[in-house]
Amino acid sequence: MAVLTPLDDCLEARRGILFDTSALIGLFQTEQLTGRLSPLLLRIPPLRRFTSPVAWAEFLCNIPRELHERRIAWLADKQIRIVRFDHRLAASFTALAQGPLDCALIRDLLIAATAMSGNLAVAAEDPDFGRIPTITTVAEFVA
Repeated sequence: MAVLTPLDDCLEARRGILFDTSALIGLFQTEQLTGRLSPLLLRIPPLRRFTSPVAWAEFLCNIPRELHERRIAWLADKQIRIVRFDHRLAASFTALAQGPLDCALIRDLLIAATAMSGNLAVAAEDPDFGRIPTITTVAEFVA
């Protein structure tokens, strides 16, 4: 069972928010369709907006060049920063990846390890992150 935490609780605990690919796409599409910034993104201070290298790459892959350029500009405009790979991220991934692995889970484990290494809460439409005991998942983003 996934444990979901309200965004306000995450922010009160002074946690940054790590956007998964699904959250990035949802926030981008909301703005493209409505012409306005998502109310959820507005609630998150710019200095607390992050994404993992994996989610960043997934957000930008297999799309036309024009959309790619718009998404790059959108990430910069919204001040969503990429958490860099470092020894803490590697140690977190190693801790999560004990035992046999389903290859389909490797990307999610890397995103989870990114959250662990920076004490970040995960914003994702997929509730699976909440099944990882050490991960805080933001309730408002889960579909």
